Amino acid sequence: RDVDAIHLGTCIMKATQTAKCPIDVEDLKKKLETKFQKEVILGTHPYA
Repeated sequence: RDVDAIHLGTCIMKATQTAKCPIDVEDLKKKLETKFQKEVILGTHPYA
């Protein structure tokens, strides 16, 4: 089934900012956009 966009959850964003999670979200975003040709949105909600 086709999707409009890929969302990386706010929890991933917070983990990289506060818990020193080693995931490079900007690099991951680029890789996903290249592989799937879809927009990647970082974070699912701004209030978390």
